[in-house]
Amino acid sequence: MHFFSSNIVLSSSFLNFNKNNIRIKYVSILLLKFFFYIVFRFDWGYSGFMPWIDDIADASYVSPSGTEYFFSFQEVSKETDLKTASFTMPEKDGALIQSLGFGGRRFPLSCYFTGESCFEDADSFERALTERGRGELRHPVYGSFPVVPTGTIKRSDDLVKGLNVSVVEITFSETIVDEDVPVSRVVTEDAIDRGMADFDEAAAFEFASDMDPASVSEGIKAQNTMVEQSRGLRDSLTPLAKADSGVWGDFQSQYKSLEKSLDNFMADKISIAYKTLRLARLPSRVAVSALAKVEAYASMVNDLIRVYKKDPVGAKSIKHQYAATRLQLQAAVANLSSGLALSISGSQVICSSREAALQLAEALLDLFDKVVSFCDSKASRDIFVDRVKQTAG
Repeated sequence: MHFFSSNIVLSSSFLNFNKNNIRIKYVSILLLKFFFYIVFRFDWGYSGFMPWIDDIADASYVSPSGTEYFFSFQEVSKETDLKTASFTMPEKDGALIQSLGFGGRRFPLSCYFTGESCFEDADSFERALTERGRGELRHPVYGSFPVVPTGTIKRSDDLVKGLNVSVVEITFSETIVDEDVPVSRVVTEDAIDRGMADFDEAAAFEFASDMDPASVSEGIKAQNTMVEQSRGLRDSLTPLAKADSGVWGDFQSQYKSLEKSLDNFMADKISIAYKTLRLARLPSRVAVSALAKVEAYASMVNDLIRVYKKDPVGAKSIKHQYAATRLQLQAAVANLSSGLALSISGSQVICSSREAALQLAEALLDLFDKVVSFCDSKASRDIFVDRVKQTAG
């Protein structure tokens, strides 16, 4: 009879656990078990006595590693959070309550382990509760649920009144297991760096492909454009880079290296693109507030858009200027995003209040919209110029 062997813990007060009455204790247990066995085995009044007995199952917990732990129990209960929203209106009494479903369900349990190995069994159960991952609770009354142990594990061993009984108290909380539910995931610094490396390669080769002057004069114009924009990048991000002495030193060295490559523009286009992207990346690693980073890169973007010449002479000049500007705009957006992501992955506090978070979100959206609108408008113009050129040819 599994109900008696694993699912009923006889009250210590009922059995009068006492060191001096151990013999009486065991005799009482045997007599009580025999009484219930006779009643249920031969169905003497069973249907009217305890008809719910068949609805009670064995209680167990299957750990994330797959091991099943059986335990005894006394009282059981469950808790369910209801999700609601309350709205009040001026000049109207009462509140409008909106039902939004239900949240997590919790199953607080006192898990009993009895017999000569009760200490070892309870120890093993405690270790299972500390395993990371999702387990399964096979509740004696409410069914089976995917759960995660939550709250505090409480272990008690009464060495006077509770001989051969160990109790572990824990709350099992039901968890959602649907694959389409978004799960919070911390992106590591290595993953962010790998993504930025892929971006650098794509942006650099796109820049080199678009920078194709057919004459020395076109090459000089493209070179002057890059020189002017690189200085603007340096000036816009210098205040942010100076916030960290180490970053500031690297920032200065990287700019000098970029200047040397710009002197040999036509032969070093790939290298110029990589150095421009890396120069824009260094200040994004400075440990300052998120809003300070956004403001610095927004200044860089605004300067690029402001100095962009609306009517450069010739289709090639338009194409080259747009390629140079697009590279730096991409550098601003990508490096700002990666810098903020690194701050989050490093558990840095991005915003200290709701107002600060809203201000940051508004600034980011404004910056991204500005870059997208600019690139879309100029791309359309480039297509028009290319068509005119093809028609003229």
